[in-house]
Amino acid sequence: MKLFISAIICWLSVTFIQVTAFQWDGIDFTLIELSNLVSLIGVTSLFVAFYMLILGGIALIVMKRFKLLNRVHYVSAGVICSLPMFFSGEIEWQIAAIVSGVFSGLIMSSMATKQTVT
Repeated sequence: MKLFISAIICWLSVTFIQVTAFQWDGIDFTLIELSNLVSLIGVTSLFVAFYMLILGGIALIVMKRFKLLNRVHYVSAGVICSLPMFFSGEIEWQIAAIVSGVFSGLIMSSMATKQTVT
């Protein structure tokens, strides 16, 4: 259950980061109608959901198979899963991808691991 809740929080945070990258890319949200903004957020959230489902699912299976369940492994998996977006060619999307990977890895590592902090 903790893994599911952390995945939902990761999905929402990565969607927010990617929508923010649209504004950084040059889309002015003050001039967009509300229906267009809602559709932009909806399409972005669907893309993020499929991306996380495919690459994140593979990463979790590999991590569980090789017993790589420490906090550093979750952050590393988040960064590795964001690498395909790194080849987009535009600096704002590369930064958004790396920030999304690190942030989602940190969320997963803080919520999904059973380690205690000393």
